Amino acid sequence: MAWLYADGLVGVGRHGPVGLLAEQVPTTRNGGISPDGLAVTYTLRRGVRWHDGLAFTAGDVVAAFQRVQDSGWRGNRPYSLVRSVEALSPHRVRVSLERPDPLFPFGFFSAYGEPNLPLVRAGRSPVGTGPFAIRGFSNSTGAYTLQSWSSSPRGPSSVAEIRYTFVPDQNTEAVGFAAGEYDIALIVPHAFVESRHLRFARYTGGALMLFANVSGVLSDARLRELTFSAINREALRRKALGDWGLPANTIVAPELSGALRVPEIRPDPERVRQRLQSLYPKSVQLTFAGLPGLGDNIGLLLQAQLRSAGIDLEVKTFSPQEYFAPNGPLHGGHFDLALDGASYNRDPGLADSFSCAAIDQGENFSRFCSPQLDRALASNDFELASRILWKNAVTMPLAQLVNCIGLGPRVKNFHVQNYVPITYFCNEWSLH
Repeated sequence: MAWLYADGLVGVGRHGPVGLLAEQVPTTRNGGISPDGLAVTYTLRRGVRWHDGLAFTAGDVVAAFQRVQDSGWRGNRPYSLVRSVEALSPHRVRVSLERPDPLFPFGFFSAYGEPNLPLVRAGRSPVGTGPFAIRGFSNSTGAYTLQSWSSSPRGPSSVAEIRYTFVPDQNTEAVGFAAGEYDIALIVPHAFVESRHLRFARYTGGALMLFANVSGVLSDARLRELTFSAINREALRRKALGDWGLPANTIVAPELSGALRVPEIRPDPERVRQRLQSLYPKSVQLTFAGLPGLGDNIGLLLQAQLRSAGIDLEVKTFSPQEYFAPNGPLHGGHFDLALDGASYNRDPGLADSFSCAAIDQGENFSRFCSPQLDRALASNDFELASRILWKNAVTMPLAQLVNCIGLGPRVKNFHVQNYVPITYFCNEWSLH
């Protein structure tokens, strides 16, 4: 919701990043990046005001970073690279870095960041500088009322008012959208809109990964490798996702993972069966934990593929509440294979999912612990990290997901860019 009412330092242009609350994207050529790459200076756009009328200044950027520093986002790139943030003047901010990062100026309080955080001032309701200002909130319905704000650097909005409601259940949201309760539904099931011939927009939001629990039956790396070699990723993608899934050939974002591209596997079930029988005379039995819908579908397809190679896979389906519960399959380790979503943005978040420390924190569901991997993650060597995960058969990219946004018949000028917040172009939306 934040990009409806708040702007970032760097925004989205027709041909890439552009200055938004900053006059321009810092570069070495314009003097915004120091010769050693350790200092990035933003010159702020003059005349910008918050929705409550106060002037936007460099001190607001410092304060916003302090809130990030006190939150869980501090460990995410690009914020994890920051040594300090200093207001040089009311309209100049200098960010000192631990080490150079050519992508940093595009991601710091930007639509291109991961997390893509805009600049917000704290208050009873969050205050921003974006195309819409929060003018009301209902505790009973969870609905925000936002009214257009003409002074946003993104330009004046075409719609006078937006009412934003959080609907926690995707199916409920889909039914309400089909009934005309909403003009835009930000997340709806693909099959739902297709079966009813509803209007929709598509965007690529991340990758779907299969990962192994190395604390159970798959603690043997040889068995993990054989299991993965029996899986036909392309067949899974085509049958489970069709046009809503693209090939995923990297574990992290392509621009971060260097030369590593996950090789295409052509399964040979008979070879896997013979190898299994020589290594494991007894039958191999695994469990797959999934959510209703896509998880179900992929689980059954995996079951058929592995069975042909001599591996018995039991598919277990859990409600979202059960799946993520403290005593559920992920936290409890009651599974051998499961699915996860991974960002394909500039911060893959591998440390949150695969570091040794994340096991104690209850986030590393694979239970894979490797000091070599931790060192690679600490130095942001994502190519080495990807190689370690792939070599040890811990995770496998299945598909790059294409998400679905429902559009009502009155909506015009709704467009998206991959990996950019889907509400970023809200000032261009219009109704007829």
